[in-house]
Amino acid sequence: DALKRRCLYHWIEYPSAEKELAVLATRLPHTPHSLALQVVDLVQQLRHMDLYKLPGVAETLDWAAALLALDQQTLSVQVVSDTLGELLKHQEDIERLQGPALQALVQHAQQQAAE
Repeated sequence: DALKRRCLYHWIEYPSAEKELAVLATRLPHTPHSLALQVVDLVQQLRHMDLYKLPGVAETLDWAAALLALDQQTLSVQVVSDTLGELLKHQEDIERLQGPALQALVQHAQQQAAE
């Protein structure tokens, strides 16, 4: 299944933020809207970075489900750091995003959800 998803993304681009938000709302309807906006924004930001493997929609959904299971209502640097393995599958990518880089991603996601 994972191999099929990876191959599929060689031919189909990642969805826009609006489409990904709609998918998230459909698949996980109990996700608070503010959290959904933050999740999608952060994932969209990651897809513009030079990472070994960019997160797909499946990772977005898995991460949102994990955040819901942890009863999170908003993103924080600590919770994103603790759950980044749901989005990024390579340790090198996770390590790159610690510290100021992660703070900037979370801050941007929070600001976008507040607008």
